[in-house]
Amino acid sequence: MSRKNLDLRFSLFRLKTTNFFNERQLHRTRPIRARFQLVSCRALGRASSEAGLEPLPSFFAAAPEWSSMKRTDSRIRQTMVGLVALWLCCGVATANVIVTNLPGIFGDPIFGDGFMTGRYEVDIDGNGVWDVALEASSTQISAVANKHTLLQVYPSTPPNFGSWASPLLLGDVVGSYALYNAVWHRNNLGTSGMRVCVTSGCAGYWPEGAEEILDPDTGYIRLRPHSGYLAVAFTNSTGRHYGYVDVGVYDIGSAGLIYGWAWETEPDTPITIVPEPGSAGLVVLFAGLIWLRQSE
Repeated sequence: MSRKNLDLRFSLFRLKTTNFFNERQLHRTRPIRARFQLVSCRALGRASSEAGLEPLPSFFAAAPEWSSMKRTDSRIRQTMVGLVALWLCCGVATANVIVTNLPGIFGDPIFGDGFMTGRYEVDIDGNGVWDVALEASSTQISAVANKHTLLQVYPSTPPNFGSWASPLLLGDVVGSYALYNAVWHRNNLGTSGMRVCVTSGCAGYWPEGAEEILDPDTGYIRLRPHSGYLAVAFTNSTGRHYGYVDVGVYDIGSAGLIYGWAWETEPDTPITIVPEPGSAGLVVLFAGLIWLRQSE
């Protein structure tokens, strides 16, 4: 074999060997790891424009910055919490139910002594005619129904005259059917005793006990008697309506507090007894503020 042929074969062998190792090296090369950084839509649009690329679609171009979205979401949460608290705190109309929440923690007082009988007339629907009155003497607090009003009571057994007012609880429904074996009764403008206290003790079904609460007006601790709900059915120009009065009676039986009342504006429609709007509103307000603070 001539030297020329030998040199040619050696060159071909070296070329094949080089190509072989180059291909092996190519396959063994590790893929490049790229790092991606989140950028805003506006920054991406500016970069595309500077690079001479087509502009982004209008959806991306008009998209708000993330920080702006976060601020908007925060404002929405604050507004929602404020509206819920306002709705619950102020005793406003909700759907067909109108709630009247007397101002302050202790509402309006009613009391009597040996010389004077205290009387508080409640005009539930605000038409200028009282529907039920609460009377306090030196020994008792009673409810009096007007001629167009019925109360849920336990009638006294004849020959006794009068009746005992039947207190309802949170969640009870005031409607055509009386609860807890009571009856709808007018008692011909007679009184329905809530609590009667004489030398032999106290009688009546109204809740006993009270809680100690700081009076923000005086700075002193006062007793706030537990709520009982007096079921009321009254008739006005639009028909018969159901409602309730929130009343607390002190253990002495001659004094109490009226916290508010509520009624259903739709005739012949039951109403459910709900918590006092002021207390519920404060709970929702504080819970909402705590949630808002944590989410921030």
